[in-house]
Amino acid sequence: MNEGAIDEENPIIAKFEIQANENTKLFVTNKCPINLKGNKYIKLKYHFGGRKSSSNIFESSQIDKLFNINPFAIIFMMFYSITLYDLLITFIIYHDIRLLIYFIIIYILGSLFQVIVIPKPIKFKSKKEFDEDLNQILNSYIIFEVSNNKKKKKAMYQAKYTIDITGSINIPKDFCYAKIKEVQLFARDDLNKLVKNFGTLYKSTDVNYKMIYRTEETKFDSSLIYSLDSENDLYSINKYTTIFSIFLLQWINAIYYWLSKSKKCINIYLAKLITNELANTPTNFTIHGKRYQIEPYLVNPIETNSEFDKDFEEYERDKKEKEEREARLREEKERNTEILSEFENGRNFTIIVKRVYNTVYLKFDAYTSKGHSWHKSELGDYDPNIEERIVRKDKMTIYYPKGFDIRIEVLRDIYSYTITIGDDYTRNFEYYHN
Repeated sequence: MNEGAIDEENPIIAKFEIQANENTKLFVTNKCPINLKGNKYIKLKYHFGGRKSSSNIFESSQIDKLFNINPFAIIFMMFYSITLYDLLITFIIYHDIRLLIYFIIIYILGSLFQVIVIPKPIKFKSKKEFDEDLNQILNSYIIFEVSNNKKKKKAMYQAKYTIDITGSINIPKDFCYAKIKEVQLFARDDLNKLVKNFGTLYKSTDVNYKMIYRTEETKFDSSLIYSLDSENDLYSINKYTTIFSIFLLQWINAIYYWLSKSKKCINIYLAKLITNELANTPTNFTIHGKRYQIEPYLVNPIETNSEFDKDFEEYERDKKEKEEREARLREEKERNTEILSEFENGRNFTIIVKRVYNTVYLKFDAYTSKGHSWHKSELGDYDPNIEERIVRKDKMTIYYPKGFDIRIEVLRDIYSYTITIGDDYTRNFEYYHN
């Protein structure tokens, strides 16, 4: 194919633009092409596909194992097959029937043990399906809608554009398998604010978000493994696996799977930015020397939130009026609140009597080594003619607060004191000790 020519067999693939140099032979993982933090973009908790971790950072594509094969299992089967073939050679030399019986028994057991190094059956999807799925994802736009079905209310996130910010990825021909693990989503925090405000207004919120290619919703299975060098679906169990298994030499195949780059899998993490600002964020996605065509940006077909905006504006206005009314009431209450009397005994207790408008209230707080106790009561109407008095008689102190006719007695003992407030409250407390 000439440089600049279009791949007529697969219109999804663009130009063969990567030159034959050293870099095309290296796996290049993607990094975010824009400064997310500097532009005040955040990673959303919403995403498509599986999630590797719950971190808030940009996830880059990475090399992973295609099969989980235990190296100790390989070593075990290697010595097991050596023992088996040693027994077979000995039988051929000496023709001892007992050796044949041992050989058969060991072969049957080995066939069972060999399962630990046989790759689990996997169906690999074709390169054509990978191209179609990847193309749709790379060229899809994202829409967010919050709704309350019971109240038949909804609102859409008012972001005009979807830009792919996956960055640059190069997968050389050495790697033959890939998974599309996740599509990460980034936006400003106003999306979370929309969800919060909608929930505050309508009490219940469902967040629906879709990835749409042209007019159809795009979906993918993050568990699928694609074969990047096959035009047809493949299976991990093939004729080579069968042959090696029959001769109890599957450990040789397992070593190849363990060491070969072609038996590694690239976990691909894509990323989308939902925004109102266009930015130059080129994504260069190249596989086996061919680059995919990617739209620089897509316009999100969004509807206006006129009904939600109107409802929320009324809610904010009512909320403001309520807060202002409550503030006025608090200020008025503060102006009409007066501390009439305050009695205390070191760190053992405090008694505060106050007037709110024309009503007198009492609060008693006791502090002991076991904790804090309190008593509150509404005494009655304020009497401006009653003055504060304190009378001490031996072990008893009597408090008469200002503004209300009530007797408060504190009777002291060696280790404790007893307090009596009017006719309704009497209790004994130990003195506070460290």
